[in-house]
Amino acid sequence: MANLRWAIFIAATGRKKPHNLDWAPYFEIAKGPGTFDEKLDKYAEISEERMGTKEFEAFCAEHLGPLEEIAWEYFGSSDAKEAVHEKVAALFPEHEVEEFTERFWKSIQDWRLETAQAPSGLGSAAAARGKEGAR
Repeated sequence: MANLRWAIFIAATGRKKPHNLDWAPYFEIAKGPGTFDEKLDKYAEISEERMGTKEFEAFCAEHLGPLEEIAWEYFGSSDAKEAVHEKVAALFPEHEVEEFTERFWKSIQDWRLETAQAPSGLGSAAAARGKEGAR
């Protein structure tokens, strides 16, 4: 789900991926004074700034709060199964389309079942609504 949140953030904000990572600040920290833990904290500061961690977290809080539940419900729908079928049909030979559509669909439904049953799962309301979609 983190990858999905990040992809949405990147698409919505138009954030560009740097072509090259500038390692010099990390090397300066590595050869400088400080304990290992102090250096890790400094590395984290650089990474959080470069990745826009605060902006990402604010974006997620404002726009993507219920994303897990929405995704969980969507991936039990007939629209989702059709999307899986279309993707498989675009990538696999015709004689393998049904087999791999069912294989991938089962994997998605296994994920939905696992997340619904987890102690910190997606909530009983979403799980109850999703049971009819896990066909």
